[in-house]
Amino acid sequence: MPVKKKLLSVSNQNQPNIFGFLGFSDLPLENKLQLAGGIGSWIHSEFLLRVIQSLDPKNIEEFVALVEKNEHDEEALMSYLQTAVPHLNDLLDESVMAVRANLTLQKNLMPATV
Repeated sequence: MPVKKKLLSVSNQNQPNIFGFLGFSDLPLENKLQLAGGIGSWIHSEFLLRVIQSLDPKNIEEFVALVEKNEHDEEALMSYLQTAVPHLNDLLDESVMAVRANLTLQKNLMPATV
């Protein structure tokens, strides 16, 4: 299930979810879609940055060449990364946690009247 749909399907249930965690449970569905899209893009950027930082220079050159050749072949790109970055799942978890921490910080800094 795509991330946006998963976030939204959980958001309408009485289970803990990102919208409830951040105090945005009462947002209209359209706003939740925008928020989910933004969070997904943010996690993707954070993850890509961590992946690139973990690659050695030789692997970076290989990865860039692979991206240029197979830009839309996610399976080929993921297959390469799983080989070149043995802790890929940890980097994804770290990216999600970093975005969550940043969102929590921003939420805590928001005035109570917003």
